[in-house]
Amino acid sequence: MSEVLMIRGEYIMSLFRFGEPWGNSSLRSMNKHADKLEGLAADFRTIAGSRLPGSILEEGMPCIEQWFLDYFLVPVVVGHIFHADRVDLNAGNVLTFTDPIELLSVERHRVRTSSKWYQLGRASPLAEQTLEAWSVRGAR
Repeated sequence: MSEVLMIRGEYIMSLFRFGEPWGNSSLRSMNKHADKLEGLAADFRTIAGSRLPGSILEEGMPCIEQWFLDYFLVPVVVGHIFHADRVDLNAGNVLTFTDPIELLSVERHRVRTSSKWYQLGRASPLAEQTLEAWSVRGAR
């Protein structure tokens, strides 16, 4: 069994257990997580090769409005998350946070979390200050 923190229907963190007499994660859940990580690794390699992954150009990715960065043991994006494939009448009223951030391009309006790509919509007034806190000057 994997230990999963679920908030508002979204899986936030997994802790996989193994080699114990009880409470071990299923092989299915471990393989599913490994598949997610392979996709993330492929996106890192594509961007490191000065290219854009095809998935960054996809239509219909979730859009985060009034976003800013925060830290819940790992950096995340907080905002109103709207999904193109479903209607959520409360999305504009509820702040939600993403899985941990892995890649961020404010210029391209994209963020890659450990699980998927998001489009960044309008930034919150807090965004500039939170971006500054997470910025590394001179790193190349």
